Amino acid sequence: MEETAPEPRFLKTKNGRIAWWMCCEEGCRDNIPAVLVHGGPGDGCDPLKGPRMALGRPVYQYDQLGCGSSDPIPDPDSWTADDYAEELAEFLDGVGIGKCILIGASWGAGLICSYIASHGTSRIAALVLPSPFLSSEIWVDDMVTNLKSMSEGAYPRLMECIHGRGPEEDITKIMGEYNSRFLFSKPGNREIALACASDGPNPVFAKMWGPNEMVCTGTLHDFDVTDVLPSIDVPVLYMCGDSDEVTIPTAMMYRDSTPGSALSIVQDAGHALSFEQFDIYRQCILSFLSDRGL
Repeated sequence: MEETAPEPRFLKTKNGRIAWWMCCEEGCRDNIPAVLVHGGPGDGCDPLKGPRMALGRPVYQYDQLGCGSSDPIPDPDSWTADDYAEELAEFLDGVGIGKCILIGASWGAGLICSYIASHGTSRIAALVLPSPFLSSEIWVDDMVTNLKSMSEGAYPRLMECIHGRGPEEDITKIMGEYNSRFLFSKPGNREIALACASDGPNPVFAKMWGPNEMVCTGTLHDFDVTDVLPSIDVPVLYMCGDSDEVTIPTAMMYRDSTPGSALSIVQDAGHALSFEQFDIYRQCILSFLSDRGL
């Protein structure tokens, strides 16, 4: 029987209402809560994911402004990662969260590090950062590396099409193959991967990043929070799939830049590793928290 997502609660912030959810297992209310920060930019959270995580603690989720059930962004042309970082701070204050564990994949990891850059780690007990997007330049470099590992000519042909010297249909075809290897790597998810390539960017992604993943013309064009990593003084777990858009050398570089951090490489998974290998993803998080007395 298909589960039905619970109705959201709403929190008023200075820029609009954000939708949020909280789940808590019996007897776990006093444990340090976890806050899931979704990816994108422009995606919404999955309200059913929190209960599925079963982390033995309260789990909070929210839709960033412009996403899911939250209000639109008031001025999309000027909206930046710093605005989303302040929104995270408002959310933690608004729902009364003190010390917490922040879990953010892909763009969610970058948002969390933007929050740390301005607010520090005083209310953070630990971080879990799967498939992290921490630098626009490094992200594009990894995409180029991945594209060049595909069929001969895929990368130069994609560049030709992006610059108007080929049909847009070829962009969709190449990015479909890219998604089938590095976004969703399991053969059974190929149709989902192809569909993602056919969909246009959502409005928030288009404003903050650009018309497609290879072209960054938005407010994230110079985004880079890697300088924050050496100053993080709480336990950190990095994760990536063995066929991730975030390459393993990049994930290792992030780990090596963050004192005392750990890295789990999940087999048979692309960038959407919690979708493709949810049980392993969850167990990695549980083991990490348990090993650190959390």
